[in-house]
Amino acid sequence: MGHLNGARTLPKRLKRLKETLIAELPVFPNNKETKIDLNRKSLPNVLVDYLSWRSRLIGIRPRTVFRRELVAQQLMDQSLQAGADSFLDAIERGDDVSSHHSKSALKKGYTPQSRLEAEKRWADKDKALNLLGIHHFHIGLGSTTKGLSERSNELIFARVGREEFHVLGVFNHDIFDDDPSVSRSEYGRLRQAQHEMDDQDAVPGLVRFDPGFGGAGIANSGHAVAIRFEAARIVKKLWQYEELLADQNEMAKLGFDPHRSRPYWRFNHMDLELVDDVTKKYGVVREGPN
Repeated sequence: MGHLNGARTLPKRLKRLKETLIAELPVFPNNKETKIDLNRKSLPNVLVDYLSWRSRLIGIRPRTVFRRELVAQQLMDQSLQAGADSFLDAIERGDDVSSHHSKSALKKGYTPQSRLEAEKRWADKDKALNLLGIHHFHIGLGSTTKGLSERSNELIFARVGREEFHVLGVFNHDIFDDDPSVSRSEYGRLRQAQHEMDDQDAVPGLVRFDPGFGGAGIANSGHAVAIRFEAARIVKKLWQYEELLADQNEMAKLGFDPHRSRPYWRFNHMDLELVDDVTKKYGVVREGPN
């Protein structure tokens, strides 16, 4: 975790990346104080906040849907079947399904730690995702005035990778209730579904590390430890490439014109990309999890 200390002075390219990440993060309250709080952070810690938010969404690419039949079997409100089918079809086509995420996933990407202490620890995080590595989606067929899919009490929960979408089942909003007496039943069902899926894919003698997104557990901040590890790996990769880009010969080997190219960093969802500002060509330096 030593790469998260942020002690090194940032070159212009990395300063630009940090500024871009802060600008993209949906913050609350959306005011000057929150932006100042973010700007005071090191690039590695801004990366943790950014990746934690982006991990709540999924990249736009086609995926194979597994165990689709569970949705029809478990839906209590059959009027949602058409919306569920439409959503799963969109997953298979690789459509943008952002409108099916929760409003908080889209609008509440970061809030200062001081505010979290006064409110909920999970106000800017997805508890089911960080604890279990599981996404959830609304499946209403219509759209709200805000451009979201119609909100539904029943939700599809799934494990989502870059090419696969594994349905765990249909669960209702009780799972998010702060009162354990309310959430216990649905949360228990979800854990059971998770373990059944794990058992289907289990290798004899393999020890399963649980809970935690990526199987690495949860940090005191509520972030998935896997996200912190990923941020550290990205920081290491950024500095490796910065050293190469400072050498004209190495820059040419990377496909850039040392005299004309102006490479810069960006994220495409959770994929780290290095872009030529002149030709607009880019390369993926590190792929994200979904």
